[in-house]
Amino acid sequence: MKVTISDFVIAFFDLVEAEVRAFKEGSEEFLEKEYKNLQKTFFNIFLSFLGIFIVGILFVIAIVAFCLGLFFLLKNFIGTINSLFIISILFFIIGIFVLNSLKKNNG
Repeated sequence: MKVTISDFVIAFFDLVEAEVRAFKEGSEEFLEKEYKNLQKTFFNIFLSFLGIFIVGILFVIAIVAFCLGLFFLLKNFIGTINSLFIISILFFIIGIFVLNSLKKNNG
């Protein structure tokens, strides 16, 4: 059997075609896996933000309940106006503390 240059060229391009096909199939599998991983990641991020949102709402409800309880407790001893004044001063001090800690963490 005699091998000619045309046989060599045909075999070479068959090899190139097979390699391209294998690369395409491999890359499609890779992209499909990456797409599924990306979907899982976005779903996990969504669940995390949802959890943070729910915890934030519960935290606000807890603060409101604390304020009301403190208000009704102080109202019996020192009156309505004075208890509101003490609660506002308390939250002013807490706000300054939180802003100060945020300033230290960011700068």
